[in-house]
Amino acid sequence: MVRDVPLRFLAIELGPDGVAEWGDRAHAVFVPRAEIAAIEVRHGLAGVRPVLHALVGVAILVGAVVLAVALGGAFDAGFSGGAAPLSGACVPLVLLGAYVVWFALRPTLHLRVRTRRGACAMRFHGETDLESIATILAEAQRRYGYVVRWIVLEPRVAKTAYRSATSD
Repeated sequence: MVRDVPLRFLAIELGPDGVAEWGDRAHAVFVPRAEIAAIEVRHGLAGVRPVLHALVGVAILVGAVVLAVALGGAFDAGFSGGAAPLSGACVPLVLLGAYVVWFALRPTLHLRVRTRRGACAMRFHGETDLESIATILAEAQRRYGYVVRWIVLEPRVAKTAYRSATSD
């Protein structure tokens, strides 16, 4: 008996057994086929918990600024010797905080797998476009019978991409 080869697009794998997001050579998230009610293509924030990510990023930024001001104030108060190297050490913290905020709030395409108990978000982990996603999901719908919904900012664009992928 030949087993059906799962479809893979970047870090997402759609197969007869379910949908998986791959991490480092292993499933990071797996939803069994029996539990899947629908697969949604969404356009939204990249962070899994964007508010928490943004708050952590802002906390890092504020901490770095406070640390830079405190170090600068300490050296102005009479301490000598190189405030620049110590306050310059705050630059990586500022960059880290800015990256965390940017990563949490940047818009991206992702899959949301709906189950009877809730939903699970799966990231593509790479550059994606609607046509490629539409092609792979149309094939998954044809092979495995998944229900696919498109929830993006421009539904007309998504429908056009999906129609062109399913017309072949």
